[in-house]
Amino acid sequence: MKHPARGWIDVGGEGSDVAGGIVVNSGLQLEIWTSGRVPASLHRVLVPEEGSRMRGAARNSLVYYFFPAPETRLAPLVGGPRREEMEAATAAAAAGGKKGHLTSGEYVTKLLKDINYF
Repeated sequence: MKHPARGWIDVGGEGSDVAGGIVVNSGLQLEIWTSGRVPASLHRVLVPEEGSRMRGAARNSLVYYFFPAPETRLAPLVGGPRREEMEAATAAAAAGGKKGHLTSGEYVTKLLKDINYF
């Protein structure tokens, strides 16, 4: 997981930054709805190097993706540390739209275009 101040941190196994803990990665839409109270997690999975004590160790992962209906309004719902930033970003992304607000479907489409998915 990428920590804002410390960079990439190890979240697996004994001696890691969260040994014995549970890691929850959340997404960008939840970050917007919570005004940054629940930040989106940039994360990656690396295969342990040959000879590493973690090589072949059991690792459990429960993955659940939740995407709201495409027409769901995407805007901050509560006050939080980044409410103004989130409101400005969603308003700018929705500029020129007939609804005057950004939808979940529009946001996902924009993200996919930004990474050249289509």
